[in-house]
Amino acid sequence: MREGGGFVLGYTAEAAVSDQHFIVATRVTLKESDNDSLLPLVEEVERQCDAPPEQVLADAGFFSLENVAELEQHGMDAYVPDSNLGCELNPGRRAPAHCRPRHAGHRRMRQKLRSPAGRPL
Repeated sequence: MREGGGFVLGYTAEAAVSDQHFIVATRVTLKESDNDSLLPLVEEVERQCDAPPEQVLADAGFFSLENVAELEQHGMDAYVPDSNLGCELNPGRRAPAHCRPRHAGHRRMRQKLRSPAGRPL
């Protein structure tokens, strides 16, 4: 994992929680990025709860076009910002023009997160 001026051996721990704040899935990996973990976490939630989650909220580290497309394909209401939108939503500045998404699923995700319903999430 990247740290300061170099790298250090480390682990990434991830958890999925229910609306009631119960931990329903966990995962520990050596990967420096979380985006390969989103779909396995969602699958583990489905296995533990005997039903797929209706809504998936994740931070920008879990964003990938493949993740967004897969969640949409399975009918899950996903809220996963890309890193540029994550920076925009925190301080309230628009993402730079050169960072405009070209993929339709990416544009839909940004639109959803900018909407009044998506902002509080």
